[in-house]
Amino acid sequence: MNSPSSTSQDEATTTSSTIENQMSHMLKHDVNVFGMSTDLTDLNLPTHLDILRYYFYLSERAKTEQKKFSYKSFNIQVQDKLIGIWEKLGVEIMSKNTVFTKLNRLLDKYQDQIKHKKNNTKFSESLDLWKQFFTLDHVDAI
Repeated sequence: MNSPSSTSQDEATTTSSTIENQMSHMLKHDVNVFGMSTDLTDLNLPTHLDILRYYFYLSERAKTEQKKFSYKSFNIQVQDKLIGIWEKLGVEIMSKNTVFTKLNRLLDKYQDQIKHKKNNTKFSESLDLWKQFFTLDHVDAI
């Protein structure tokens, strides 16, 4: 028969490994290619790469807090942050639905690029496109 302390320790171990398994489906970003994760700043218009780094930043915070997440679960937070930056910089703002849709496409393209990273030519060509500003017409170009 298990003592109360060993039972709670077993439950804690099971819970911890369950959380790790739930988060293990997330692709890890390549710091050498995409740079360090960071918060978005309102000093400049964000690029696609800046937005990806912000997703990485949010995912690291969620991991630290042992929260279950996917990159797309951060879309509303990223959307609101982008709109705030654009308002502060006086940039024309697209609708929230448009921003949300563009963020989904950005993440889909990122995951597709990571899967095909071994095709160095295609991957290298796409890296320059990640450095473009996040605007209405650039997400489809990546």
